[in-house]
Amino acid sequence: MDKYTQSDFAALKRDADGYINLPQGDWSDVDLGYTQKLRIAPCSTLGDRCHLGNECHIGDWCVLGDWCVLGDWCMLGDECILGDWCKVGEYSEFGDGCTIGARCVLRHGCQFGDRCAIGDDSTLVSCTLGNACRMGNNCTTYYTCVFGNNCTIGDGCRLGENSELGDECRLGDGCRAGNHLQIGARSVIDSNLVVESWCRLGDDCIIGDCSMFGDKCVFGERCVIGDCCTIGYLCDIPDTCSIGEGWEIAGEWDDSWVDDEDDDE
Repeated sequence: MDKYTQSDFAALKRDADGYINLPQGDWSDVDLGYTQKLRIAPCSTLGDRCHLGNECHIGDWCVLGDWCVLGDWCMLGDECILGDWCKVGEYSEFGDGCTIGARCVLRHGCQFGDRCAIGDDSTLVSCTLGNACRMGNNCTTYYTCVFGNNCTIGDGCRLGENSELGDECRLGDGCRAGNHLQIGARSVIDSNLVVESWCRLGDDCIIGDCSMFGDKCVFGERCVIGDCCTIGYLCDIPDTCSIGEGWEIAGEWDDSWVDDEDDDE
């Protein structure tokens, strides 16, 4: 296998479409850590000590910060920005105009639409985001979460596995949810909601600050829940229901999972 150096990389010519294609071989001495068959569009900028996997494709006018890592078969659309120390797993794809903050970790198979933005220090695992989604700093989503278009997620949110958010949903800062959460389109949730697993909210719901929902709660469409409410296990709230501040609705609420998590931290 041929061994290449930085000078070999500098001597490479762009093809008719303006891309650089690295031939197969050992590129371990190249400062930027390129591997095989890399395609970088004209006018893109890579920081120091980036490492790009096999078959990566970087579109026009992209900017990668220092020490970024892209796994094999990643694709970045035009005008994407990755902050310093980002790590992106294999088979991930980003639409045009996406922005990923510093020190983010995006596990394998993430799929982002156009114009998505992720804040600093966030971790996403195999998730799918529609167009124009916004996520704050220090957020975590687990396996196979799906967000519709134009969703907004505040700082410090955590969503469990297989959660789904409809188009134009908004979650405030500090919301925490278990697995299999479903939130309908255009619903608005204020800060610090705590939700256990398998809850479902219909379209156009409004949830106040600091509420807590037990397992398998179901909310119909256009429900309004005030601040600091507690909705117990297996509650079923009908369409257009309005609940004022501080209400507690009977159920089998168990907040031990929250206490255990705080102890671990």
